[in-house]
Amino acid sequence: MTIRDILNALFWDSRQRKDDCEIVYLHRGAPMNRRVVACKLVTKIRPIWFTYVDERGRETVIPFHRILEIRNVKTGESIWRKKVEKPIGL
Repeated sequence: MTIRDILNALFWDSRQRKDDCEIVYLHRGAPMNRRVVACKLVTKIRPIWFTYVDERGRETVIPFHRILEIRNVKTGESIWRKKVEKPIGL
């Protein structure tokens, strides 16, 4: 499944609960270069990015390649996690 498939399932499959999930993405300059957004704040899902509106009402576009993890906060389950390639020679 692609990231887009997973996000669409969270938003359109009645068996899923987007309010229980969050997205961890790469954000340079943030603590540990990561930022977390609740899935309930997501407003658009497009072929290669999604948008969310923060508490101040600002819309932010996040490309899928920056997503590190999608997880269920109630169960602690990781729904999707980016595979990290090991450098050659290690």
